[in-house]
Amino acid sequence: MDESRKIIVDDQTLNAVTSDNLFEKVNTLLKENVLSSVEINLQEVGFVDPYGLVSLCLVGRHLKSKCGELNMVLPNNFDCQGYLYATNFIPLIESFMQVKNKLPGVEAAQHLAENVVLELTKIEKKDKEPNNDINKILGRLRTILQSQLNFDEQETANFSNLISELCHNIKDHSEDEGFVAVQRYQRKIDGKRYVVIGVGDLGIGIKNSLGKRYDVSGWSHIEAIAQALKKEVSAIPDRGFGLYMVSKITQDYRGALHIRSGDARLYLRYAPRGERTVLFPGTQVSISLSEIGKNN
Repeated sequence: MDESRKIIVDDQTLNAVTSDNLFEKVNTLLKENVLSSVEINLQEVGFVDPYGLVSLCLVGRHLKSKCGELNMVLPNNFDCQGYLYATNFIPLIESFMQVKNKLPGVEAAQHLAENVVLELTKIEKKDKEPNNDINKILGRLRTILQSQLNFDEQETANFSNLISELCHNIKDHSEDEGFVAVQRYQRKIDGKRYVVIGVGDLGIGIKNSLGKRYDVSGWSHIEAIAQALKKEVSAIPDRGFGLYMVSKITQDYRGALHIRSGDARLYLRYAPRGERTVLFPGTQVSISLSEIGKNN
C-alpha cells in the first residue's frame, strides 16, 4: 500500500461550515496504515476566513503527530496566498510542515494586511505566567480597533473580553494548545463592517471538560455544548461565564456563533440550532459580529 497520501481541499471557501469537509477527509485518511507522508492541497481554495486558518493549523498539528512528512500546497489564487502571508499563517505552519507552490512576489503583498485585525496567533498551554500571550493579543487588538476602525472604548472592551474568554477557555479547559485569528471585513454592497473571530484547539472537548464536574454519561456532544452555554455551568467551580459570555456578546451584537466539539456543531443566531457533524478532536469556535449600529 502506498504510504503517501493527499488531502485535496476542493471547497473554494474555507470557513466554519466547509472546514468539516476537511476534517472528514483527515479522518478518512487516518484510517489507513501508518503514513510516511501527507500532502494537504489547497490549490483550488480562493478564500479562507479566520476559522479556516485555525482549522488548517489544527489539521496540520493533528496529522503531524500521525505521519512522518507533512506538506502543504498553497492556493493558486494570488490574493488568497497573499492573505495567508499577511495573517502570519505561512510563517507559523512552516515550523512543522513543508510549504509548496509559493507564487512569485506574494510575500511582498503587504497591502492585503490593511484589513487584518489580528494575525493568527498560537495560544500556549497553561504555564507559570498564563496571561502573557493573551495580554499581548488583547493589547494589539485594542490598538487596531481604536486606531484603524474607530471603535469606542465600550465596543473595544466588548471585543477584547470576547477574545479573552475564548483564549482562557483553551488554557483552562482544553489541556492543549490552540490558535486564534481575527479579521475585519467590509461589505462591498453597503459598506457595513463586521468582524470574524476563529479560535480552536485539539484538546479534550467540551463534553470531557464538563465531565470533570458533572455526570455527562447520558449527554450527546450537542447537549454538552448547549449546557456549556448556560450561565454558571463550568468544569471549574465558581466559573462558568466563559462560553455563556461569548454567546451573550454575540447575541448583543446580533452576530452569529458556531461552536463545534466532538461530533456536533451548534449554530446560534437569535435561536440555537444544533446538528451532527464529523468527529474531530478539541473545540473550535467561529463568531461573526457587526459593528455597533450596523446590524445584519
